[in-house]
Amino acid sequence: MQVIGQEKELIYVNEKFVLAYILDSLSNDEKGNILLRNNAGLKSFKESLLYFLKYRYTSATSLELMIMAFFSGQIYQETDEDLSSILAKYK
Repeated sequence: MQVIGQEKELIYVNEKFVLAYILDSLSNDEKGNILLRNNAGLKSFKESLLYFLKYRYTSATSLELMIMAFFSGQIYQETDEDLSSILAKYK
């Protein structure tokens, strides 16, 4: 989308759309929509992803890596055991 005017809230409309699209696609679980959740880790992830979309070179590879890291973080949060030994066997 091209923004003709200099409206401040529309400056990063494309990046905000991509952020919402990615977060919506990540929210297919029983915990509810990820866009409506309010926790510190998720807030940090959303802020980091938006910063990345605004100011960094983005490619399909870099976005894929960030999404994979998100899912990896969720796996570590859902268990109390050390997953390092389990994940090491997949090298």
